[in-house]
Amino acid sequence: MNARLLANLASTSPASNLRARRGFTLLEILVALGAVVVVAVGLATIFRSVGDTVSAGRRLSRQNQIGKLLEQQLRADVEAMTADGFLVVRQQYADRDADGVLDRTGNNADRIPLFEGQEADRQRLRRSDEILFFRKGTFQSQRAPLADESWRAKSNEAMIYYGHGQRRREDDPNSGLLNVQQPKVNDSNNPAATAADDVRLGRFVDDNPNATADAWSLLRKTTLLVPINSSEGTLPAGAIYDINAADIDTKRDKESQIAGQPAAPSIFRGINRGMGPEYPNTQFPYGTFDSHVWLSNNTGPIGGNYETAVGPEFMAGPSLASGLVDIATSSLAEIRTQVLGYADTRATQPGFAPIFAMPGELGLLSPAFPPPSATFSFTPVANPTAVPVSRPGTYESLDYMHGWMSNAFPGRAGAANGSDQFNLDGVGFGADDIAGVRPRYMPTAERLYDLLSLTPGNPEESRDLANMLADRRMLQSSVLLSNCTEFIVEWTFGEVDADGSVTGTPGSTIWYGPREDPTQATATDGVFGYFAYNDTDGAIGNVKTDVLRRDGTFATPHAVTSRLIYGLTPSDADGEPISVTSYFGYVDPTFNPDLDSNGNVNDAADAAQPTLPWRWPSMIRMRVTVSDPIEKELESTFEYVFSLPAK
Repeated sequence: MNARLLANLASTSPASNLRARRGFTLLEILVALGAVVVVAVGLATIFRSVGDTVSAGRRLSRQNQIGKLLEQQLRADVEAMTADGFLVVRQQYADRDADGVLDRTGNNADRIPLFEGQEADRQRLRRSDEILFFRKGTFQSQRAPLADESWRAKSNEAMIYYGHGQRRREDDPNSGLLNVQQPKVNDSNNPAATAADDVRLGRFVDDNPNATADAWSLLRKTTLLVPINSSEGTLPAGAIYDINAADIDTKRDKESQIAGQPAAPSIFRGINRGMGPEYPNTQFPYGTFDSHVWLSNNTGPIGGNYETAVGPEFMAGPSLASGLVDIATSSLAEIRTQVLGYADTRATQPGFAPIFAMPGELGLLSPAFPPPSATFSFTPVANPTAVPVSRPGTYESLDYMHGWMSNAFPGRAGAANGSDQFNLDGVGFGADDIAGVRPRYMPTAERLYDLLSLTPGNPEESRDLANMLADRRMLQSSVLLSNCTEFIVEWTFGEVDADGSVTGTPGSTIWYGPREDPTQATATDGVFGYFAYNDTDGAIGNVKTDVLRRDGTFATPHAVTSRLIYGLTPSDADGEPISVTSYFGYVDPTFNPDLDSNGNVNDAADAAQPTLPWRWPSMIRMRVTVSDPIEKELESTFEYVFSLPAK
């Protein structure tokens, strides 16, 4: 018993308890910690994977929404396009060194960074195309009316422009408050003459807000075509700030005003450079400088919105490149007459009419344009299948048509070597416009607080303030898509690559435009290059229009050539002009109805009709690339194909 008791006592001794409560060994602790780390890493991986999936889903949802909304707008415009106007497609690359030619390789390569600080080897060429056409529908000005809502410009015709916009520096030393803080309606958006102040797309200069592609925005500019006096029936009866109720002359429509808002006298830059409030057409009443409701000529703290020092940076008339103007006092009928009027004076022939211009307008155009009274007939282009590498020294009717259509763009093309420019861009017709300039815009309505914090001292300053608020809001009204890093427009006559030799896929559609890499044997994107007529039946480029003779038989089909489409033979090789424009007008000036070439167009063997319609594309393809606002290295590209109206 004593022995058992002693044993029990021994088993409950402190030493025995210590052995029973022994802790974990170092190895056991390390194993446990390792297990915890493995579990933690696993959970973190799961959470990160879930987070990435959610972020990717949100990004995909956002991109899908952007793509859907973009398609809706593009489709609405293209499907309403009218052949009563013209169509121009300017295909071009951003010009990093502003030399006007395409540099694919070397130290001067036109490679544009996606974002600031991007590695040089990841930078690439970027397309910045433009397309301009006309459509019918229901439109109204985006500017807030100064009187009641009924006094707003409206139209059922409009010019539609898609292309990248161009921002100004906020600290532009050559503009200061003039252009940045106080926008001007007659601002051409031309950059200053010195290279350091150049803010064109992709220009590699300090503080250029348009230097990187992720800073670009795609614009959709709608310009209402509104004839003068269209708003006369809705003139406000009461006073408009300092304009008293009885001052009908100031309220009325005029060359530079519709419904009290600024209006460009024309869609053509050359005409707008010579017509405006400072130089009113004396044949129009109520056109004096001060008789414009929108004009803020105040020299006080608010300032004015019109620059009287007309020159390269400022036009005489309101400018469509200013970003503040969305009205032109014109119509589809007048535009057609202007484009065709300088190409033919035979008003008796269908589709042609002498130039229609208000008294005083014609003298504002370049001397390169023959006056309508001169002997200048619509002579068919000589040898249209023998396309020159540059425009002829003596322009033919086709070149004048191209010149007018090119002048409708908000700015000149970026090309050098005279390829996409015109000698008729002479004094008074756009020679002051710098190549490659785009319409002005701002991503947000800036400095509204500066204006809203001001206290007008009199009714005139109150009107100035209202106009300036409208001006600044207009600068963002045309922005369709921010962070648009590339915009590509290609067109087709509906041809297909039957054997797949061009695209690598038999039956693929052939598209025309500059090739991404001309050295590649096949183009998987279907881009053949620039259009060129091929006389071989069934070959790519064998595009013709049937011609019916007076005797009821069919003559040899009329060839559609690159002379008609481009004016010359373009090339997308290195060192060639950085932009090429495709023109689609009204009637084909390369067609000669005198099929037997005897000087008489009334023979049985001659064409049954004196003109042929200009051949238009059957479809256009738009490719829009947008960068992710959060993950700046990510880009998404949307591709849309639209059929065009029958011509």
